Amino acid sequence: LGSWLKLKSTELPSASFPAPPSATMKSVVLALVLLAPFSAAIGESPVSKALELLTSLSEKITAQGETAEKQYAEFAEYCKTTEKQLEFDITTGEKEVADLTASIEQSSATMSSLSTKIEE
Repeated sequence: LGSWLKLKSTELPSASFPAPPSATMKSVVLALVLLAPFSAAIGESPVSKALELLTSLSEKITAQGETAEKQYAEFAEYCKTTEKQLEFDITTGEKEVADLTASIEQSSATMSSLSTKIEE
């Protein structure tokens, strides 16, 4: 510990780093789950209490993950549906613009010809 305190902020220790916390946590939970039958025979021990807490935490995390996956799937479906609707609306709007532009040009030509007839 003393050698760690003496290191400057720019120096890095040459020792390898431990596994990511998620892998370590999974290993601990797996070990405790495998030891559950043995701790149940002993009774209420601190290990069994810790095992119960970790098991309930694991169940909560799994449930939250499933909920998040469901919400993501619903949102992805919403995005796909909205995208298709917007593409249709844009295509329809562009066709309308072309039709109205042609109608305006035709009306302008008709108006010019009628103005010419009135002047004659």
